[in-house]
Amino acid sequence: MGEAGVIWSRLTSAFLMNCQLFGLTLLFALPLGLLVSLGSMSRFTPLRGVVKTFVWIIRGTPLMLQIIVIYLGPGLMGFCQSLGFQHQWPPAGGGGGVCHQLRLLFFRNLPRRY
Repeated sequence: MGEAGVIWSRLTSAFLMNCQLFGLTLLFALPLGLLVSLGSMSRFTPLRGVVKTFVWIIRGTPLMLQIIVIYLGPGLMGFCQSLGFQHQWPPAGGGGGVCHQLRLLFFRNLPRRY
């Protein structure tokens, strides 16, 4: 198999994985969106208030902050240890793996001066 065949097979497998991720996202997002829309149109005032507050918080915070909270939150609140993820998941140790990844992300492409 030549170089083009290797590239084609990797692109194909990545495309199939992307399609699986898209399907999984739809599987979870559509019911959640339906519940949020029905909750925001509910006649039960406390439920409508809770749902509208949830939507207000999600719309009002930056996406990067949401990603950091979702990635770091379970480890910092101790959910990882209670589920048995001692140090297998980077945030389980307090987020050290995330700091390393952010350092690589932001400082890897800076020009070096010697």
